[in-house]
Amino acid sequence: MHIGIIGGGAIGLLLASYFRKEHPVTLYVRREEQRLNLMEQGLTLDSKYGDCNVDVALIQDIHAQDLYIICVKQHQLQDVMPALYQVAEGKPIVFLQNGMGHIEKFQSPAHFIYAGIVEHGAIRVSDTNVHHTGSGRIAIAKVSGDGPSASELAVHLHQLDFRVEAADDWRRLLSEKLIINAVINPLTALFQVRNGEILKNSFIRNIARELCKESARALRLSESSSWERVEQIAMATSENISSMYKDIQEGRKTEIDSMTGYLLQNYNYMPYTKFVDHAIRALELKQGDSDA
Repeated sequence: MHIGIIGGGAIGLLLASYFRKEHPVTLYVRREEQRLNLMEQGLTLDSKYGDCNVDVALIQDIHAQDLYIICVKQHQLQDVMPALYQVAEGKPIVFLQNGMGHIEKFQSPAHFIYAGIVEHGAIRVSDTNVHHTGSGRIAIAKVSGDGPSASELAVHLHQLDFRVEAADDWRRLLSEKLIINAVINPLTALFQVRNGEILKNSFIRNIARELCKESARALRLSESSSWERVEQIAMATSENISSMYKDIQEGRKTEIDSMTGYLLQNYNYMPYTKFVDHAIRALELKQGDSDA
């Protein structure tokens, strides 16, 4: 299966590193500098694999593949989808973004749409080097179109050391992940701590429980089961730096719009969620002022 992985961030590099073992992979990146670095140096996973067996191209040069996996952040999709839709008719497109609002926005009758979640931890060390910080799973659910089932895709992609599973209900799958993101990401970014600290520090833990309750009620999911999933992911990735914390560290735009922003746009009274949403936006604004 010829796989096009769109996005050269931590998750894009991680997926390319594993899927290239069994499939021809083309990695599409946004910057010419990264493309050249990957061509010259190869793709390295945890300093184990330095021989790059993936083709590299810029996103605007997307060409025909059997499967497309989109790993850019949600706010970057607007720049990716026009080029992708030109070549992907009748081919599976898997969205792996945080949040939910993008799925219905980018549905198309001519394309086979799937939504997925990533529970692996990964840090991009450089343009060519990714560190796999925590093993988990990728889960995929079918959204629309007459393409292969999610189970068929999962069978093709699954590896013993890189688990890929199928899910039946894409809304529930993304809702469960959204709760985890809406708890762990803003708290780790605000308090500048690794994921595990939200369980170790009793005060942060109390705030995390309230955020989880609000999100679970809004999305009509079990509060207790949702908290169990938050605990499970926080423990499994305890030494990880969340993507939002990393974005704040490096002065980049965060994905707060797709997490707490989505919840606040669609649901009512959520005081803890509103506070962390405003707090992250305040940090973004402060960074913007500092850069001015």
